[in-house]
Amino acid sequence: MEEGGVLSDHGRIGNPHDRINGKDLDFWPASGHQPLFFRHLYRLDRRHSVSRHRANHQSERRQCSRLHRWFITLLLAYNLGTQDDTFKVMQAVLDTQFWLATHVVCITVGYGTTFVAGMLAFAYIIGAVFIPAFNGAIRKVFSNLIYGTICFSLLFSFVGTVLGGLWADDSWGRFWGWDPKENGALIIVIWNALVLHARWGAMIKERGLAVLAIFGNVVTAWSWFGTNQLGFGLHSYGFTEGVLYMLGGWVLLNLVLMAVGMVPTQMWLSERSRTSSD
Repeated sequence: MEEGGVLSDHGRIGNPHDRINGKDLDFWPASGHQPLFFRHLYRLDRRHSVSRHRANHQSERRQCSRLHRWFITLLLAYNLGTQDDTFKVMQAVLDTQFWLATHVVCITVGYGTTFVAGMLAFAYIIGAVFIPAFNGAIRKVFSNLIYGTICFSLLFSFVGTVLGGLWADDSWGRFWGWDPKENGALIIVIWNALVLHARWGAMIKERGLAVLAIFGNVVTAWSWFGTNQLGFGLHSYGFTEGVLYMLGGWVLLNLVLMAVGMVPTQMWLSERSRTSSD
């Protein structure tokens, strides 16, 4: 016996671990070195065997996955077949006077006071820009009124939105469904909160508060009436004929007044009057 192999009947050295398709490679030269061709053939055979093993394993896993899916499908079909109709009759939302007296009233007060804040901002901008007698003291009073009204509208808008979610959960079985009208209510709450946050953080002053309050008119008008123009959603109700043109005109008017309010204060007649009197 030679080191690293065995002596075959033909006087050649063979390695007992070198096998191709189950046969010993017992025909190496007596030098004990395997020819290059047979070494590559041996490696290809080993790789092919590993690939077949992996393919068989993956096939078994796919079959198990199919069996699991079939079992789950049959289980669901059996349970659904033994139950009653899964689509329940939707309860009318106006079937209770409690939600009508709470949600609708709070939402109406919240949205209405947002419009009131916008109207006060109208008066602030028009008076400051075009009326010489609209001095700093008067502007301060109007700014405080705008601020207090937005606080009031945020409170009622938030409470009304939460009550609307409770009403929807009681009538439709879900608190929030991302309905256009629900999204509009959320936008109004967020906008009022942003305005107050900017005011508390000293990011805006009197003029900035008035300009943002005017844009609150746009947000509220779209959320209250504009969502009905979309034509879908559980809250799609009310008269829609001609509303789109009126809504567009209202938005345009508010944008114009916002632009007027952002002109430099040196061009305000109220400021010019104060400067000339000094």
